[in-house]
Amino acid sequence: MNKFFKLIILLGFCFSSAYNIYASYNVPNTVRIGLEYKYKNVSKVPITEDSILIGSNGVVDTQIDGSGKGFSVNITNENFVKLSYVSNNYNDVFEYCLNYENAFPAYIGKDLWGVYLGGYKNYNDALLKANELGATVSKADNDKMILKDGEWTILIFDNINPQIKATNKSNITLNDRSYRGVIEFGRYRGKNITAVNVVNIDDYLYSVVPSEMPASYHQEALKAQAIAARTYTTTNLHVHNLDGYELCDNIHCQMYKGFDNENDKTNKAVDDTKGLIAYYNNIPINAVFHASSGGHTANSEDVWIEQTPYLKGVPEINELDRNNWTRTYTTSDIEAIVTAKGDKIGKVKDIVISKISQTGHITELKIVGTTGTKTLKNENIRSYFSPNGGSLESRIFTINDKGSYPIGNATTEYIPSDNNGVNNDFKEEINENNDKNEYYVLGSKGNKKIYYVNNTYISGANGNTVSKKNNIIVQDIKGNTNSYYSNQNQSQNVKNLENNNNITFDASKPNIGSNMNISNTPVSTANSSGNFVFKGYGWGHGAGMSQKGANGMAQMGYTYKQILEYYYTGIEVK
Repeated sequence: MNKFFKLIILLGFCFSSAYNIYASYNVPNTVRIGLEYKYKNVSKVPITEDSILIGSNGVVDTQIDGSGKGFSVNITNENFVKLSYVSNNYNDVFEYCLNYENAFPAYIGKDLWGVYLGGYKNYNDALLKANELGATVSKADNDKMILKDGEWTILIFDNINPQIKATNKSNITLNDRSYRGVIEFGRYRGKNITAVNVVNIDDYLYSVVPSEMPASYHQEALKAQAIAARTYTTTNLHVHNLDGYELCDNIHCQMYKGFDNENDKTNKAVDDTKGLIAYYNNIPINAVFHASSGGHTANSEDVWIEQTPYLKGVPEINELDRNNWTRTYTTSDIEAIVTAKGDKIGKVKDIVISKISQTGHITELKIVGTTGTKTLKNENIRSYFSPNGGSLESRIFTINDKGSYPIGNATTEYIPSDNNGVNNDFKEEINENNDKNEYYVLGSKGNKKIYYVNNTYISGANGNTVSKKNNIIVQDIKGNTNSYYSNQNQSQNVKNLENNNNITFDASKPNIGSNMNISNTPVSTANSSGNFVFKGYGWGHGAGMSQKGANGMAQMGYTYKQILEYYYTGIEVK
């Protein structure tokens, strides 16, 4: 997931003025989502329904039945003759239209219907007819749309953004996706048609959460994602104001795939966290997130520009998959990328890693040519390579084995602010499913704590995770025993436990995150091969919550609140 940083508080506001905006903030009831997936600035939007309700401004109650061929909202560039007759009753207008040839009901305002004749491609033809009937001409402009049933025009929309929903169900289908709420159609800023889903915020989140995080993730991680998504929504409602909506449905804002993408688990996560958002100093935060940090999250100033107090890089506690990735570029590949970006530096000689942050993220990269140098900073490093294979997956990487990568154990510990350690409810839940691969685990001094790893329970001595200090004795149900030590290579130490790499220890004092191995900078990466081999870790910008890291913490027993408080420094969930 690639997100641009859209902090309201940095767009012309200082923290004090932002506080005035948000001090008494309430989560909005509805949101306006631009369906850019297929229906931004298009000439036609299909509605796959046999019966619809039409209205505006939240009052959608006029029923239109179709022929079974499906409806569509279309642009029109024709002139219409506008009769003087108006009514607040669609059926009356429909009956009135029967008195004229080529007459159509026209929706012209809230509960207000008129009669239009046409359309006329030539304005003078429309004017001649209008003079004959004592009517006026509604000129061809960028505010009109028509509703079709199959191929037949049945209704005109003039200077209004109609809202439409299905008659007998809670969701409306536009070709291949269904949506809760209503669909608003508008020619915003005089362009073609854009479809906007006006929907309750939690109904919106029902689809966002599984669109952004796999529904198979642990429930506490899904709850953390629900709160992060709700918070992100509330602080970014301004992003698309000029487009006629508040947020879009793709990765520029949050992925939103509509009703059919919902899942019972993620719906429950949204319901269980209803109304909760994350605050810093009583101001809702910009709760950015990403798929995988690769071992350590990033400071905001190393991703975008400004330093944000709650977006400080932290080592991962238990990121289950670091999204290892590799790309190989020849010098010709790099030269083609530079040319595609419009830069002129001659023949490429080297790529120099000139700056690496303490969190292991490369913050400055120089492509050195025979006639110049292109310097890239922060997220521009990732996006610059988009002409060949898309943006780089992350900025924790090496080039020809020089750069940064995660190693071993972190030196910091995370003790939750509530100091409650793991979630006991979670332990009780998984204890019910222990019929397979059941192990009895004791610390070397006989003390015992229970943790779950793929049907395996593990306990350590005094919570230590230092080699030779945490002797773990495992006894299976047949009485066989083995002794293991937790150290930096945990997966080998416990490989007999289903060959599982997901090994966790005491969640109250985890010490199993990642330090970063960082090359001294600047460092030249060119070698005799003529290739530049990128080997990286993570996926996304790296700031805020790592989704895979959140899932790993949840599997250790952390609650959604503890997960959020770890990734967003100094915040409060309420």
